[in-house]
Amino acid sequence: GSGRGRRMATAFSMAPPPDMALETPAGSLAEMSEAEVAAAVSRIKAGFLRFFVSMMVRYQELLIVPSSTIKQPAAVDFFDERRWIARFGSESREWLQMFFPS
Repeated sequence: GSGRGRRMATAFSMAPPPDMALETPAGSLAEMSEAEVAAAVSRIKAGFLRFFVSMMVRYQELLIVPSSTIKQPAAVDFFDERRWIARFGSESREWLQMFFPS
């Protein structure tokens, strides 16, 4: 519902909601004022943050609890990569398989 949307929009104050009206910047960085460049950079950062947060939503559902006998496991061994990738459309799978190890 709309209550959930409001909570999600305020969860990440660094990233404005995607439907937030933003002024259209001047053509190129060379034509923009320092303030316009700073605002554009902020919007780009917010977009990246939203993108990565949306990819990792409910990540805790994909954590695998390790056996107590394992001494020093790698963190990646405890994340179900296959189930995570299956959450996305098939057109994204190749990119996600390349992205995951990074």
